[in-house]
Amino acid sequence: LNKSTDRGTNWTRISPPEVDLTGTFEPGRRDPLIHGPYPNWGTLTTIAVAKTAPDTIYTGSDTGRLWKTEDGGATWTWFNSHGLPNRWVTRVAIDPTDEETVYATFSGYRAGEDAAHVFKTTDGGETWTNISGNLPNAPVNDVVVDEARGTLYVGSDVGVYYLKNGKQNWKPVGTGMPLAPVLDIRLHEPSSSLYASTFGRG
Repeated sequence: LNKSTDRGTNWTRISPPEVDLTGTFEPGRRDPLIHGPYPNWGTLTTIAVAKTAPDTIYTGSDTGRLWKTEDGGATWTWFNSHGLPNRWVTRVAIDPTDEETVYATFSGYRAGEDAAHVFKTTDGGETWTNISGNLPNAPVNDVVVDEARGTLYVGSDVGVYYLKNGKQNWKPVGTGMPLAPVLDIRLHEPSSSLYASTFGRG
């Protein structure tokens, strides 16, 4: 993980060389979708910085690794024994008012798994809870926290869904959206507008 403090002119690595944030899949795993046409890229796929504690950073990788630093990168914690799925980490979102509350989404598309994966922690990653609830069985690609309205939004391979006030009954957002993978969602808070980017439909 690299950091720039001059708008990208210069970059400094903030993850120590001995800390491998990407890694590989576990030795001996012979999933043809991973060791075949879809190789293990060993790539960071998501980065999240806490607004309330800028030295708190989370990273996720295409190898299923979720990491956290609380000191700007000097030391890291790998959540490798916390019940999280060993799947592509698609997004991490930190509550804008509480760095201890974090959401992580995962995709099992490459592994041939269609289960929805949305996890939440309220203690900085010590424990994680699966809040996927009644989401359709499809990869989840993005998550957005709307703190002002107590709402959580996710973009999945079958649309956009929301969860209100911590309940477990997910509902689709709006009507008329085509059935296409939603890879990216953004909330414009001043106008209460939610934007979704889809694969294949613009």
